[in-house]
Parts: sequence; structure tokens; C-alpha cells
Amino acid sequence: PPPGPIPPPPPPAGSQAYEPRAGSNLVSLAAHLSAAESLGLAEELATRTGNRAFVDSAFSHWQMMEADPLIEGPLRDEIVATLRVRKGLPPQLPPLEQSRTPQPPCQ
Repeated sequence: PPPGPIPPPPPPAGSQAYEPRAGSNLVSLAAHLSAAESLGLAEELATRTGNRAFVDSAFSHWQMMEADPLIEGPLRDEIVATLRVRKGLPPQLPPLEQSRTPQPPCQ
């Protein structure tokens, strides 16, 4: 017997909706991403698919973080390192003495 249609792959982890379009190679995927995770997504998707896929994003909702990003700790360190690397800086913060700009004395 001739082979039947190829079943679609399973939905990616974390996806909210995964809809293969019947009779085509198109797939619609809906997922919740944090704003930080979505940065660069369109460029990466275009690169990996040879510009055959695109991103259409919309704001969905707010969600509280589990920890305070302003308090020293692993969450804050990860956020700072990620932002610094994205900006082309070394991930580690420089010592405070190196980051100060001398100020002229007050008159």
C-alpha cells in the first residue's frame, strides 16, 4: 500500500497552540515568551529557515518574576550578563572603581 500522509511533528515544549495547515507545509505555532527571550527571535527564525518563516508577535499578559531582579543574586546576575553580552560588553561588571567617572569639584 502507498504510504499515508506524514504526521506532523509533536508540538514544541511550552507551546500554547500548534496547528499544521492541511495540504501545505505551513504551521502556526503560538507560545508565551518572556520579552527577553523574544529579542532576536525574528532574525534567528529567518536565518534558520532561509527566510521561509516569520514572527508575528503580540503582547499577551504580565507575569510577576519569582525573585527581585534588583537584589544581588543569580537572577540579577543572569539578567545583567545577558544584557551586557547583547550590547557587546564582557558579561562581568567592572569593579566600581573602574566604572566611576571623575567629577569636577563643586564651586
